[in-house]
Amino acid sequence: MASPPHTEARIRIASWITNFHNVRRLHSACGFKSPIGYEYDHRANFTEELDVHREVSTFGGD
Repeated sequence: MASPPHTEARIRIASWITNFHNVRRLHSACGFKSPIGYEYDHRANFTEELDVHREVSTFGGD
């Protein structure tokens, strides 16, 4: 069984990985944006595309 200092260290490392490294760190695969920034931009662009598609479908004919 892990001693309390080891347990605390594991919790702190896991928290750092979860809260900083994976969330705020810039990633080359995301165009050097943070994963949260990338998701925000992706959702905004997706919403704009849906709105344009709805306008075309509504006004584009039958």
